[in-house]
Amino acid sequence: MAWFVGGKELTKGENAAVASPGSLDSPAAFNSPGLSLKISCSSYSTTKATLVGGEEEKGLVESAKFESCSESSPTTCALASSTIATVPLALILELRHIHNGKLPHFLKLVLPQAGTAIAKITFTGGSCPLVGEKSLSGSFKEGVPNLESEEITHVAEASGTEENNSLELGGQKVYIEGGKTLLKLNSGSKWSFKAI
Repeated sequence: MAWFVGGKELTKGENAAVASPGSLDSPAAFNSPGLSLKISCSSYSTTKATLVGGEEEKGLVESAKFESCSESSPTTCALASSTIATVPLALILELRHIHNGKLPHFLKLVLPQAGTAIAKITFTGGSCPLVGEKSLSGSFKEGVPNLESEEITHVAEASGTEENNSLELGGQKVYIEGGKTLLKLNSGSKWSFKAI
């Protein structure tokens, strides 16, 4: 398996830049039932997102930013910033079968360095049970169907509670839902990930 751009395989030493901001077709929601936490973010961007040639399933992102975020629960809490920015991430593709027998790809976001923290989120509010800076740790997956097809735009969407989501905040599970992102390359070329 390998990345292809414009019908040509990306070989070792070659990279392809992903355009930013990715167009968010539906809001992303951070949901933690254990904390009664609900955060909605209406836009998304990345800094230096690239497909890495010669390493098969890998992509790199210097920082992903969930923007225009607001908190609806708990009502006693507020976000200190409307942007949730991550540390540098690696995107690792994994194949999974689904009910119709096709093979979609999943992007699992992981840290490329030691540690587990993906982002820091600061909460404010006099009676907020989450007040202060909290670490969002672990990883999450996004479904990317039809990535084996040469297209200009591919859709990535958070998998929510599926695929053993391991994100945690304050010792409680956090799920990212929605956030349907339309991904293109800076070059505007068609791209895919498929068998060579």
